Amino acid sequence: MQQDDGTRALYIDGTKDALEIPAKEAGAWRINTTTVGGILRANPTHWVTGLIDDVALWNRALSADEVKAVVTTGTPVPSSKPQPLAIRTFKSSLPAAAVGDKMTLTWDVTKNAQVEIDQGVGDVTAKTVSDLGSTDVTLTASRTFKLTLKRGVETASQTVSVAAIDGVSAGWTLIDNFDRYTVGGLNGQGGWADLDGNDFVVVDISGNKLVAPRGGNATASLRLGPLTLKEGEQRTLFFRVYTSGDESEPVKGTVGITDRSVRFGSDVGAMGDNIGPGAVISNELGTGVQVGGANGNGATVDFGPEPVVATKAAYNIWVDFKNGPFPADQSSTGDTYSIYVQKDGTTQRTKVVSDYISARNPIGQADVGFTTKDLDKIILGGLGGHSTSTNLFFDDIYLSKTGYNTTVPRAFGFTVPVAETVKPPTLAIKRVGAELEITWSAGTLESSTALASGWTAVANAVSPLKSVSENSAGSCFRAKGRMARRDEGEYPPWIFD
Repeated sequence: MQQDDGTRALYIDGTKDALEIPAKEAGAWRINTTTVGGILRANPTHWVTGLIDDVALWNRALSADEVKAVVTTGTPVPSSKPQPLAIRTFKSSLPAAAVGDKMTLTWDVTKNAQVEIDQGVGDVTAKTVSDLGSTDVTLTASRTFKLTLKRGVETASQTVSVAAIDGVSAGWTLIDNFDRYTVGGLNGQGGWADLDGNDFVVVDISGNKLVAPRGGNATASLRLGPLTLKEGEQRTLFFRVYTSGDESEPVKGTVGITDRSVRFGSDVGAMGDNIGPGAVISNELGTGVQVGGANGNGATVDFGPEPVVATKAAYNIWVDFKNGPFPADQSSTGDTYSIYVQKDGTTQRTKVVSDYISARNPIGQADVGFTTKDLDKIILGGLGGHSTSTNLFFDDIYLSKTGYNTTVPRAFGFTVPVAETVKPPTLAIKRVGAELEITWSAGTLESSTALASGWTAVANAVSPLKSVSENSAGSCFRAKGRMARRDEGEYPPWIFD
């Protein structure tokens, strides 16, 4: 706790701890972020592996007696006044997916409300626990999903769009091709976290979107979510690299897969140390741009015998890797990987690294986390010494679905999504007891007793509307151009046009 005079104290089980905490300056201590179970930076880190319960925050410092009361009688129950409806986040696991692949939708919303998602997903209230929920959807075309919260007459909604990409070869999962992004900073687009703010940028080269590091410590991280690789699994990481031809300044970058919750760009290191399986692209030897990797944590990077990356041309890179175990006695080597390079449009693959041990430290370190079993992030890095200009570009990141895959996932270039199928709005009216119920899927419900006199919005109308009087004979209702009219003497009493 902290008093207004700046003095602070730590209480454990109701007893003040002897630890001396230096006082802050007097006056208000302006705190605007609280994290529980981890540290929230550009990339969340340092997850607690134990159990946490009864987290509470007071707007004043408690007295010693009040602290003891919390321990003996429990945390006071907060006001039961319902929170305003709010959708804090509604997003997809990735911005695009191959046609036929699954995409995970996740949300963070106000509790104690009905949660619905359109496009045939339906009511997902049962899948929402402690404000959070998720569901898988299969894409056959690009879709815009709308999540709606309902509580009485209150509603709140938010949308997220997911692009469906056709022509992806069998056995590959699209991670990102950057084509759906706006030119400019990568941070925050499609779930990417630029750990130093604005060191990675999205650029347009001849109509194709790529990303580029703009400094030596540039690092971006993307959480894989449901695509996380478990211990023992084998996969192929595929990506493309392109250079602008400006080799007057250093070219040095990496694409890899990791378990590390890196905090800043400098956490990756000049060699991609302690990250995991991946490939380094560099001209540090002074003989052109080459591809290689380090054989073990802390080792120098080995490159192929000759330059393999010509300027202003795309190159396909495959990293075959196994997420190996790191037993306590370090009796195994952990991750192993091999790297293949091919100029796009040719048939010959060149093997530049064979069965190397990845640079992932078997123990880890306190600042970026100790080693865990799962590889759950993609890392893009500029590495120490990279140019501040945009002379190195990455594109088309894929993961194999199972095992190793030697094929090219898709042709190089901008991808045009499969067009979204827009379903027409629906409107239906039925009898429920002594009332009539109107439901509609989009738009504003309007009514009219005489079409010539125009339409009037039905006040506070939320679908389904169950208060339409049986005596509204001759009334018409519409929503987004769909209309239904009640005609006396006919059954059913509503005719749709």
